Amino acid sequence: MEISTTAHADIQESYRIIEFKTKSASNCASSFFTTEKNWFKTISSEILVPDNCIVKRDGRSYFEFLKANETSEIAILIIISVTFVMSLLISITYRSTNPYISDWFRFITLYASATLLFVFILQLAPATPGFSRFVGFAVVIHNFAELYLLRIIWFGKRSSSFLGIGLVVLYVFLMLSFLAFLPMNALYLLALTQGATMDYLFCLTLPMVAHKLKAYPWNYCDWILASVGAFIHIASIQPLFLGFSLGNGQITGITTLGLFPTFFFYTYFAGRELGRLGFVGPSYSQLLTYFWSTTMLKKVAHVDTELSGGINPVHLAGAVELRERDIKTEITSAETGSMVVAAQSEIVQLATVDDFDARKEDLTRARELADLGVIKFFKLPTWQIVLPFVGAFLIALSNALIIWFTPCYIDMGCRS
Repeated sequence: MEISTTAHADIQESYRIIEFKTKSASNCASSFFTTEKNWFKTISSEILVPDNCIVKRDGRSYFEFLKANETSEIAILIIISVTFVMSLLISITYRSTNPYISDWFRFITLYASATLLFVFILQLAPATPGFSRFVGFAVVIHNFAELYLLRIIWFGKRSSSFLGIGLVVLYVFLMLSFLAFLPMNALYLLALTQGATMDYLFCLTLPMVAHKLKAYPWNYCDWILASVGAFIHIASIQPLFLGFSLGNGQITGITTLGLFPTFFFYTYFAGRELGRLGFVGPSYSQLLTYFWSTTMLKKVAHVDTELSGGINPVHLAGAVELRERDIKTEITSAETGSMVVAAQSEIVQLATVDDFDARKEDLTRARELADLGVIKFFKLPTWQIVLPFVGAFLIALSNALIIWFTPCYIDMGCRS
């Protein structure tokens, strides 16, 4: 394997890498192997690039792309800003999570963390522009969190955890197998299609839920907020895949600008649905502990009154222990029990949260929808279940094919 590099005394350097490449496919793109220094010292990667970036001289194939001599200050600031903002949102959702039951904050935290990991993995990928298996792996990491969130929305938290986890594990196993064995062109089309299918399913599902909750303004607005986040996300990933298709790394960077508004809307959606949102103040777990403590003090005082005629310290300690165990068991085992509702109401007062003025019935409705899922909560007929899935797949496939064939019609030059 031979590599030749020629540099110009210009603002940019033109790299011509001599490599053996695969046969061009119908989408006017082909792949080749490149060796470059990276976080792993030296890495050999297969890169899919447009044919118009590959030239032939002396019977050899050269991949030509432009690379700036200096890293753009704007690019660095964007990466730092995205990392900071996403870390901030993850901190908010994590601190607002109920440590004893699964809630929207827990799922949003998983989704946001997988997305931030997606950005990090792209920094490990080869600097050579184009689609690589590293990029495919980053897509799998991001999409597995989307798949889990879609499962909660459609089938609810009370659905079989075994089947839900099994589905996610099967998805990851199949995609990693495809990453290892599929040709690059087929892998790119598959990554485009399956990723876009999940994103379009969000865009079809969330507005549908909002429409069905139109009679309940609070919950309706919640799902409209989530819908806005979904549409921002599907719009922001278009430059990402278009940049990989055209071998233009400058275009892919546009996608990062859509991360903050997407997860801001998802975070606010979760806060409104659950009636709480915390960042600087005490976390939900700390407030819950405080609620337990104040409740136990009342119980201890009650026991003390009952035994005032002749207090036996051993009996007192035993009574307190039993009451504490009963309270914690009631709170942790009955997700929709009266103690959880009381705790949540007490905690909202302790946190002095004025932002969420949802009525009790709004929060109850939101909790039931999360527990049962869209299918059971609305008692959807079969056609209303099948239509969003089929529609999302067909729209995603059309979107993927348009981007996949873009190199045949657009030449924006390969740039890192």
